[in-house]
Amino acid sequence: MQHDVLIVGFGLAGWALTEVLKQEGKSFVAFDAEKKSSSSVATGI
Repeated sequence: MQHDVLIVGFGLAGWALTEVLKQEGKSFVAFDAEKKSSSSVATGI
């Protein structure tokens, strides 16, 4: 399966990018290390 955008890192910037991509109708996939970071704690992800 092909996507328009590959996001590496799902901190605050990665999350914000997904919101913009959804609004623009772009497909994406996001990869992130499975660890608790301050960004994930702050956003409740």
